[in-house]
Amino acid sequence: MTETKIIKSVLTNGLTIITENVPGASSTAVGVFVKAGSIHERYELSGIAHLIEHLVFKGSKKRSSFNIVDAIESKGGILNAYTEKDLTTFVARVLPRDVLSALDILCDMILNPEFSELHIQQEKSVILEEINDFMDTPQDYANESFIRKLYPESSFGTYILGNKQSILHITPEDIHAFHRRYYHPSNMVIVVSGALNPQDIVSFLERHCTISPNIHNEHGVEKTLPDVISRGFEWEEKDDIGQSHLIYGCHFPVKDRYQKYAFHLIQLMLSGGMSSRLFQHIREKFGFVYTIESFMDTFLGCGVFGVYAGTDASKRYFVRDLIQEEIRNIHAGSISAQELMRIRMQFEGQLIISLENPENRMERIARHVMTYGDYLTPLETMGLIQGIGADDLIRSVRELQAFEDYNTYSLIPRS
Repeated sequence: MTETKIIKSVLTNGLTIITENVPGASSTAVGVFVKAGSIHERYELSGIAHLIEHLVFKGSKKRSSFNIVDAIESKGGILNAYTEKDLTTFVARVLPRDVLSALDILCDMILNPEFSELHIQQEKSVILEEINDFMDTPQDYANESFIRKLYPESSFGTYILGNKQSILHITPEDIHAFHRRYYHPSNMVIVVSGALNPQDIVSFLERHCTISPNIHNEHGVEKTLPDVISRGFEWEEKDDIGQSHLIYGCHFPVKDRYQKYAFHLIQLMLSGGMSSRLFQHIREKFGFVYTIESFMDTFLGCGVFGVYAGTDASKRYFVRDLIQEEIRNIHAGSISAQELMRIRMQFEGQLIISLENPENRMERIARHVMTYGDYLTPLETMGLIQGIGADDLIRSVRELQAFEDYNTYSLIPRS
């Protein structure tokens, strides 16, 4: 695997720029990462970060909504954005000839949005429909409901989309204030990966990515952990569905990158495909589930580990017992040299395949730099993975075996 050269620059206005020239690439991914997500919202303004993600596409001071998307799409490019717990990301995938144009468009729409009253009302209506769609997807609803109950009355637990009441009550003043607080160059990272000339990008942004008169460096709130964490609770909701959805998981503190990768290997062991422990034991041996998968979400010094299972309501407690059994088995030392080698190779294979996509490369670089302050190359990552042994995984899974701290959420059929 060919290693690429990563160049990091910081402009005088605080904007961080990271470029990766990928030999042989025929396209380029341009990403603007803003450190503003749902955990940065006031509880009563749930959904405002996602609303702003929508609104910046509605037009800037010098471009209409159509001009923004047409300038990218008419040349064969793709424009997208998504809001997460801790970030809002704007992405353009373009040909090398259009990289500077994409940067200009992204920075303009993000830093200089129009935020007209008409557009605000239109996008509120769009998001209300998006919430309806979300509510009609049982697995998504179950996952988000579990997080909401894990972190009650905290922005860590709110829906990224917000709720209908909070969306309707967000004012234009709230939107302008949130944008001023978080949407400025010193709170942003731009990553460009693929076919590119690094010097062209840095010099272009030095000239064009300036702070608009209505934007200033008002720093966002410091990162804080949730005040209240639910431990050992069980919740049940009923809906007009045919299958029950079980979420079983807990909060855990995030220590460092090494812990994250150890947990990643544990995830592969538990649910990394059809050869994994949970799939083989709970689906193949007992036939209790159609879908079963572990997950780990990390943000701002803490994280959530859990297992999702789609099963019959009458079997959900049997499934929970079997999940506990598999976690205990790992802790008891049932990790063979063959299984350890398999999950290491599985991790490496997934990493290499993902790097064929410039967007994946771009996001990986941004996540490393924004979370840890530096970048771990794929080869360095593979070296780290090879250094994680069975004893390390046993020590790590010990943190996941305090079942008295786990919460259980079930979304089950009404009858």
